[in-house]
Amino acid sequence: VGPENDAAILASVAWADTVVCAWGNHGLHMNRGQAVQDMLRTSGARLTHLGLTGQGQPRHPLYVGYDQQPVAW
Repeated sequence: VGPENDAAILASVAWADTVVCAWGNHGLHMNRGQAVQDMLRTSGARLTHLGLTGQGQPRHPLYVGYDQQPVAW
């Protein structure tokens, strides 16, 4: 976590065909998930996810079936 990490995330948005948010409930730690979501939304990226956890976080792919397709967030 830090400025270099945020810069790497934002740099990847420029060339990504699809941005899939998938950090699971770990995003609740230090409110990092919300910070990344806000940063990505500010960038203008179209965000997708593979479903949301009960706490509203984008599911980690480890806990999602292979047939689940990304949906708009």
